[in-house]
Amino acid sequence: MTYKIRDATISDYHKINQLAVELYHIHYQNRPDVFNDTNICFTLETFKKDLFDENSKILVLEDKGIIIGYTFFKYIIQKKFLICKERHLISIYELVVAKNYRNKGMGKLIHQKIIEYAKEKNCHIIELDVWFFNQIAISFYECLGYKKKNMKMEMII
Repeated sequence: MTYKIRDATISDYHKINQLAVELYHIHYQNRPDVFNDTNICFTLETFKKDLFDENSKILVLEDKGIIIGYTFFKYIIQKKFLICKERHLISIYELVVAKNYRNKGMGKLIHQKIIEYAKEKNCHIIELDVWFFNQIAISFYECLGYKKKNMKMEMII
């Protein structure tokens, strides 16, 4: 099989949104107090804004011209301040592979492109957030070499 990773275009909006709905449906099932059950995860206007932001990147993974995965990430410069050093990093907001293509190395292909982009930007850190209920994603990221850095906690009252 021949897979291709390329920059997203405006015409990819609907398919990327469908894949995002798959992702966020898992979130809704596990945290309906936080997430809505929706068929749209972002507007075309928001998609365009991210698509044309010089520090954002949206890549799609195709199999014979059909989008089967995507990632959305940003290049971020965290400025130095009193207690922290300046850091140049990549923050992954979404990395999604269609259900039928999971556990076949597709996520690793996409992730490799993120690493290549990070190196081009002289970044030495890639960060992401993942919900504790998403053990499949946690295992995937740990297999790629990610380590737990900090933890956000909540108390529902």
